[in-house]
Amino acid sequence: MTRTSITALLALALAAPASAQFDINAIMQQQGMGMRMVDDTDPFVPNAFTGAFRMEMHLFDSIAEKKESPMNLRYWSSADMTMVQTGMPGMTGREVKMLTDLKGKWQYMLMTDEAGKRMAMKSKKKKMVITDTLQQKPPAKSDMAFTVTKEKRTIDGHVCTKVIGRGTDGI
Repeated sequence: MTRTSITALLALALAAPASAQFDINAIMQQQGMGMRMVDDTDPFVPNAFTGAFRMEMHLFDSIAEKKESPMNLRYWSSADMTMVQTGMPGMTGREVKMLTDLKGKWQYMLMTDEAGKRMAMKSKKKKMVITDTLQQKPPAKSDMAFTVTKEKRTIDGHVCTKVIGRGTDGI
C-alpha cells in the first residue's frame, strides 16, 4: 500500500461524519490494493520496545518544502499498549490520537477538528491481510538515498542525529 493510498484512506475515515459507516474492505478492493482488514485474533505478544519518541517529517515537492510540512508524530508504548499522536502545521487544533490495547485487542481514536470539536471511535483491533498474490512479490529496489548529517539535537533527553532521505519523487 502506498503512502498516498494510506493517506487517502485516513482522510476518508477522518472526513466521515460521526454517524457514517463505510466498508474499508470494499474501498481497498475498489482501489486495487490487494489486501483487506480483518479482526486481529493473533495471540498477544508484548512490545519489545517500551518508551517514547518524536518524529518530525519534512515533506518536499521537488525542492520546495510543502506547506503542510513538517508533520509531527509522537509515539508512546508499554508492554501491552501503544499510543500515536499526529499533527501538521496549518491544521491548528486538528490532531489524531490512536491508542491500541494489544492485549485486549481494541483500538481507540480521538480526533479533534479546527473548532476544537472532538469525535471518538472504539473498534476491534484489525490487521491487514494480503489477498492478491501479485502483492506478495518482494518489493522493488528502493531509489531512496539516505544522508547522515553531523547535525545533532537533544529531543526528550535523547541525542538525535539528523538523517535526510531523498528519492526520485522528491521525498
